[in-house]
Amino acid sequence: MTSRRSALSTPPPPEKIPTILIVDDEALTRDILVYHLTQFGYQTRVATDGQEGLDSVASHPPDLILCDVKMPRLDGMGVVQKLKGNPETRLIPIVMLTSMTDLETKVRALQLARIIHENEQNLTTRT
Repeated sequence: MTSRRSALSTPPPPEKIPTILIVDDEALTRDILVYHLTQFGYQTRVATDGQEGLDSVASHPPDLILCDVKMPRLDGMGVVQKLKGNPETRLIPIVMLTSMTDLETKVRALQLARIIHENEQNLTTRT
């Protein structure tokens, strides 16, 4: 039986190495994520703020986005709203990263998730 650790450390097949875009204004966080993800065999790209992240997605859509919540120029919630509102990028999975623990941030994230879920439900019932 394969252990959980060995299954996780198995690199993806070489014909399709997934690309993960890391959007975070903290260099240390970006560096740690890049290090670990490349150790697992993923390709990574980085953006230092939300707008740079959107520009990166527009030029080369990733397979997954890891996005900080609080950033300059455009925060993570804004990134999610713009990407999920665009038919070309709405299906890219996004994982939000934050060390924030305040209630306002949690409520805002849940409201955004609800809106996205409702929009996806509306799209699937129309097709």
